[in-house]
Amino acid sequence: MFQDARLAGLLFLAAIAVESLALAAAALAGSVAASCLASAVRADRGLLRAGMFGFNGALSALAMIHFLAPGSPAWAMAILASCGSTILMLALTAGLARWKLPALTAPFVLTTLAALLASAHLGGLLTAHRAEAGASSAVAAPDGAISAATLGEGVLNGVAQVFFLGNPVSGLLLVAGLLAASRRASAAALMGSLIGFLAGRAMGAPEAELRAGAFGFNSALCAIALASVLLVPGRRAQVHALLAAVLAPFVGVGCSAALGALGLPALTLPFVLTTWTFLLLDRFVPAEAALTDGRDARA
Repeated sequence: MFQDARLAGLLFLAAIAVESLALAAAALAGSVAASCLASAVRADRGLLRAGMFGFNGALSALAMIHFLAPGSPAWAMAILASCGSTILMLALTAGLARWKLPALTAPFVLTTLAALLASAHLGGLLTAHRAEAGASSAVAAPDGAISAATLGEGVLNGVAQVFFLGNPVSGLLLVAGLLAASRRASAAALMGSLIGFLAGRAMGAPEAELRAGAFGFNSALCAIALASVLLVPGRRAQVHALLAAVLAPFVGVGCSAALGALGLPALTLPFVLTTWTFLLLDRFVPAEAALTDGRDARA
């Protein structure tokens, strides 16, 4: 979640442990495996120390334990996927350098999708995908009025779903971790999750999916990335973060529809695609040009 702070990491780990000790163990194991491989291939020590290789490894391991049937094969896949994410992190970082784009969670997404496909082919290790793992590819008529309780739970679960978690207590701990590192990041996460919730509601998503946070986590990540980390703080960054948070749920539905044909979840692919889009927009449409265009239009 873009925070270079040990206290934030501890609170994130606590949020995972509240839901599942197995998931917490997977996050730790994945981070260790990915970081050890990065160290072995002599990756940049500053990036390694900042956790830039561990977070994709942690997410990859979490996904394996979340999606695969319990047992030793799932744990073996968790370690393999974590190491695979490090290799992809190195490759994507080098490949995206010419566009000045970060790899974000693309290594986790690509590694996890490949691992899930392989698991399904090699032995039927896949369990049924949970609804909160990604936005539904279909929309339905709204169930009726949304209560304040559903809204609050859905916003917190939207933050929690970044780590495949589905309870508001975990969401609160994640927000607390963000707050310990950055007030701007914590506010962006809540704003993004709320926007994702409202976008899902506007598309007619069932209340159960809204409450589970299925439409909030990609928007929350987009908002954190653009409002507090990757762009210079200011009005332009806030506008980009807002627009990205609105767009991400719609991209999520499209990704889910495409990947659903293969029985795969969209994961954080909508976040990656949406954030890259707005970073490219910021790179190639300077603020001065946007202001000039605005003045010309008013004239």
